[in-house]
Amino acid sequence: MRLICLTGPESSGKTTLAKILARRFGGVWLPEYARSYMTKPEYDKDDLLKITREQRDRELSFVDSKPTIGFLDTDLINIRIWWEVRTGSIPEEIDEHLRSQTKREYLLLRSDLPWEYDELRDSKLDRDELFERHRETLDRFGFKYSIVEGEGEDRIQSAVCATKAQI
Repeated sequence: MRLICLTGPESSGKTTLAKILARRFGGVWLPEYARSYMTKPEYDKDDLLKITREQRDRELSFVDSKPTIGFLDTDLINIRIWWEVRTGSIPEEIDEHLRSQTKREYLLLRSDLPWEYDELRDSKLDRDELFERHRETLDRFGFKYSIVEGEGEDRIQSAVCATKAQI
C-alpha cells in the first residue's frame, strides 16, 4: 500500500490534484473532512477539535481499507498549521498522531496558483508564509516530500513525476 498526501496552503490545488492523481494511478482519494463540516468561515476551538478527530478517524478507516495507492487530500499537517495560526497552540493529540501515522509520502504544493475565492478561504495574503510553515512542519517530523509547482498541465506533470518518483 502506498499513501501520498497532498499538503500546502489553501487554494494550491490539493483537491484537484488528488482526484487527477487517483485517476491517473488507478488509486482512490480521501477528501478533506473540514470542507464538508464547515458551512461558514467562523469557527471555534470546539469546531477545530471535531474536525481534527474526524479527519484522523476517516484517515485511519481509509488506511484500514488498504488501497493499493491512496491519495489524501490533506491530513493533520494542514490541521496542525490551522490550529497554530488560528489559536496559537497545537493539541498534543495531533503531534501524537503524526508521529505514529501510517507511512506516507507528501506532495507539498507551492502557492504559485492564483488564489480562488470561496466562502471558507481567508488566507489570500499569507499563502507564502503558510507554504513555509508546511515545509518546516514536514522537516520537523522528518517526512519525505516533493514540491509541486507550476500551473495547468505543468503542475499536473510536476505532481505525476513526484508521485512516480515516490512509488
